[in-house]
Amino acid sequence: YFFDVEIWHGVIAIPLIFIFTLIAVNSTALTSITPTGALGKLTQLTYGALAPGNITTNIATASITGEAAGNASNLLMDIKPGYMLGAKPRQQAIGHVLGILAGAVVSVPIFYMVFLQISPQQLISGEYPPVANQESVAAAPQESSAEADSRMAPRQLITEKYPMPSATVWKAVAELLTKGLSELPKSAQWAALLAALIGILFEVLRIATKGRFPLSGVGVGLAAVIPFSTCLAMFLGSLFFWLAGKKWKDQTSSMHRVLVQNQEPICAGLIAGGALMGIVAILLENFVIK
Repeated sequence: YFFDVEIWHGVIAIPLIFIFTLIAVNSTALTSITPTGALGKLTQLTYGALAPGNITTNIATASITGEAAGNASNLLMDIKPGYMLGAKPRQQAIGHVLGILAGAVVSVPIFYMVFLQISPQQLISGEYPPVANQESVAAAPQESSAEADSRMAPRQLITEKYPMPSATVWKAVAELLTKGLSELPKSAQWAALLAALIGILFEVLRIATKGRFPLSGVGVGLAAVIPFSTCLAMFLGSLFFWLAGKKWKDQTSSMHRVLVQNQEPICAGLIAGGALMGIVAILLENFVIK
């Protein structure tokens, strides 16, 4: 309703969740990464045919399937830690729902405060807030038509400071589907076809070798869409803990207990700590450091 999406379009997105959840679960189990963005692209492709030319419907429905499938898959990561802490699956599901509500209450206002600072109506219309001070009011009649158009233009959320790579890809896919795949460069069309064939080949080899084929189609595909820094960090982390397991094989040694047996908590701490510090840095840049 907020984004003016037809109800039947939203209803169709719901059964797609079940299909994409299977894909997400498989990826999470193999790589510990849930391809939420990639799943959204599949939905965008579907709605490119159902609602041609409608960018808003394309992105809004993709967010439904991608986010739901992604969260359902990520919930699987909590099952084992929950058991270790004595929580039953029912309790974990309740906690997950509470987290969804708390996240929505907190994240939406913060998004508007940090990135938009305008109302939802202005976000839809693309208008800037009205001029607030007297100096601006006095200067307003003298501004050119180009300046006025610029002042009333939609805010550019994607900037060098906040690149938002995932949002950029979603926006690009939606724009592409409204124009047709013929607008895609020939090199990109051949690359997509080649990638699809390689992915199918990897999966056939995996089944034929009963899981002994060393390359993962999901892993290789993810490596092509996530930042190189993330791939490098995953490789260095895997290499470090592999070497640690080779060097400290004695399970009674302190180094084995600290590094080998606790590699998951160490990695989780680094990821969570980095994310929290990133949020703190953004808040400081916007509200403290001028």
